[in-house]
Amino acid sequence: LVDAILIPVFYLMWKSDRTIYPLKKTNMPLFTWSILAIIGASTCVGLNYLLGMFMPQTILDTYDNASEVLWNKNLQWLSFAAVVILAPMCEEMMFRGLIYTRMRVVLKARLRS
Repeated sequence: LVDAILIPVFYLMWKSDRTIYPLKKTNMPLFTWSILAIIGASTCVGLNYLLGMFMPQTILDTYDNASEVLWNKNLQWLSFAAVVILAPMCEEMMFRGLIYTRMRVVLKARLRS
């Protein structure tokens, strides 16, 4: 629910920032995008494996309970949409679209003075 509310807000803020700070287009070949996707997926799988190896049992029990609630059979499609689609969109728009852009401008201005 929070993501559904915040995504339009972040989008409007991002859109207003784009008029002030326009994006530079970069052309990357499909091969480069494919390699980046493979590296990202491999990193996620590797880090999940490491977390599974070194997590204390109390955290694992809590994680198992939370995952049972999250992947409830009755609301599985809603959970999938929230975890796989809405949360990453919200995070990317907030951090990369808003915070990073604004920090880059503020830090440049402070470095100049």
